[in-house]
Amino acid sequence: MGELRSDAGKTKKSAQTQGRIITAYLSLMQEKHFEKITVRELVAKASITRGTFYLYFNDIYEMQQYIEDELLAHFNSYCLDVQEPSSTSQGSFTDWGFSLTPPAALMRWFQYCEKHGEAIKALLGPYGDPYFVIKLRNQMRIFVNQLMDKDQMPNDQLREYYLETFVELNLMLAKQWLNENSSLSLSIERMTTILNTIRVGAQTMIHFESKEN
Repeated sequence: MGELRSDAGKTKKSAQTQGRIITAYLSLMQEKHFEKITVRELVAKASITRGTFYLYFNDIYEMQQYIEDELLAHFNSYCLDVQEPSSTSQGSFTDWGFSLTPPAALMRWFQYCEKHGEAIKALLGPYGDPYFVIKLRNQMRIFVNQLMDKDQMPNDQLREYYLETFVELNLMLAKQWLNENSSLSLSIERMTTILNTIRVGAQTMIHFESKEN
């Protein structure tokens, strides 16, 4: 996964050791459920002693919680707590003035997934923590709602259906993208275009429905 936030006073070597432990753990999660992973096999995988492991974490569950908290915190800072640039006249627009240019936030989601690829892939995979998926999905709803607010999508029942569809599509595409062979993966720009196509289609349908009513 991407770099974790260093605790105060942590040396570079200490941070590298912690990173090696987490990398080994995520690798094991590709093979078995996280609750089945033991400290013994983890330290063997990371080529460290049990004593070294306990310098960083009390047990597997504390490490799991640490990883999840870091991922959610970075999602918030990278995808949610970001001021979008003001709209400009550049790019393509529909006849009624809706921008066809993908919002920068859509690209940030895939950049986030790329940075934390191994962790996201493991936690969204068959042996990950379903409670983390629930928490990430809840944050994703906030993320998508922000996009919809910026697009001035009406806050009605139809929006709720689009919201849930778009949330699941974001997660599904990210999971598929991360599981592909890197040489065969689409670029972040292409993945963003796929999501933007759904965004534009939803807005187009809403526009023409409003003209009929």
